[in-house]
Amino acid sequence: MKTIQIFILILFNITASCKPAVELIDVPDYMPLVYPYNPYNERKLDPQLEGWPLTQAEIDFISKDFFSRRPGSEVGSQMISYLPYTPSCDGSGTAMTLNWYAKIVGDFVAVIDKYKAEKGVNVDILLVGNSITSQWLSNSGSYDAYPQTPKAVWTDNFGKYSSLNIGIGGDKTQGLLWRLDHWGAQGTGKPLNPKVIVLEIGHNDMYFTPETGIDNTALGIQWCIKNLRNRFPLASIIVCKIFPPKTPKDAFYKDAKLINASLERILQANPDPKVYLMPDAWTEMTNADGTLVTPYFNATDMVHLTNAGYSIWAKYLKPIIEPLLK
Repeated sequence: MKTIQIFILILFNITASCKPAVELIDVPDYMPLVYPYNPYNERKLDPQLEGWPLTQAEIDFISKDFFSRRPGSEVGSQMISYLPYTPSCDGSGTAMTLNWYAKIVGDFVAVIDKYKAEKGVNVDILLVGNSITSQWLSNSGSYDAYPQTPKAVWTDNFGKYSSLNIGIGGDKTQGLLWRLDHWGAQGTGKPLNPKVIVLEIGHNDMYFTPETGIDNTALGIQWCIKNLRNRFPLASIIVCKIFPPKTPKDAFYKDAKLINASLERILQANPDPKVYLMPDAWTEMTNADGTLVTPYFNATDMVHLTNAGYSIWAKYLKPIIEPLLK
């Protein structure tokens, strides 16, 4: 957690010297983010803005249908443009079952706590994102599994580093913001201390771009970066653009290019020495006519990556990660 150092002056052996001894004490100064949609900050939309475990009020709230918890719903409206950068627990639940998304966040809190109990708070690489991130693991989807089991393509490239993967299938920027604020990346107690964070998010937000717009989706990614920077101020963050999906004729493909361009403009306008935008892999992952290089993508959806696709991703990550972890 970000700290500042304060000096406590302790007078001792006054007869020998008038100079004070200095004791250094670390004092947390972490402050939650203030999001653009102010009713959220005022708890008019969500009763628990931070922390784990969840209160009963929060459990009851996130049991409601996701669409009834969008920005504006607290006044019977829909402020949909705020959706990508207003934290919101995805999914829903019932009076008898916890919201499925919150359950996964709880699984990750437990996994991180187990890691910290075994190895301490320091980790070289924290992978944050959606199913494309999760599928670096051979047991992707087994969110409560510890220790995690990375695929050979990960261990061949990054096996010498310690790592944790907190990718969730179907995740969106608003969901990621919610789980970051509810300790789904740091665990309970003394927080995790990653050296490098790899952020890959935005693919699933494209389902909502007809409502939210392109630039708001890119802003959602920026707010995820802000949250990670605020929560892990010592970490370097590698931001991955959305990989090419489907075909050039599909709206997903067109939106992905537009979101990537918007994100690049945003990051260029807000430079941060701790934030690295991964070089664009589109040229290598697409043919001259813009179609996908099929060996790199899962044939069932042409969105998720094959092992060959992960090798390309690793190729682009390695030159950034290795100098940061020397």
